[in-house]
Amino acid sequence: MFLRRVVTLMLFFGTFVGAGIFTYANRLERLRAAEERLAHYQQQYQAILDLNAYYQAQINMLEDEDFVAMLARERFFKSLPGEIIFRTSTDSGPRWETESTVYEYHED
Repeated sequence: MFLRRVVTLMLFFGTFVGAGIFTYANRLERLRAAEERLAHYQQQYQAILDLNAYYQAQINMLEDEDFVAMLARERFFKSLPGEIIFRTSTDSGPRWETESTVYEYHED
């Protein structure tokens, strides 16, 4: 009779311990997956911040009248007297980073 009660209590508590371990392992796996998603979202957020900084720099450059004049001359293939424009191109990087213009001014 005593042995039967001990076995019953051990099975009863064993069931709760097993369920607790299963629940803990499941929550631990969900936590790991959430941490991976958080890391991914943080990388995306940093990329957006970098892109925002790039565009803010472009906006700041467009507030400079000399830069806007140079950009207009470059886009419409015009030059100032004594100015020689060399266009160079590379194959790597985004389109806005593949072309650069070198300006030379000659005093005549």
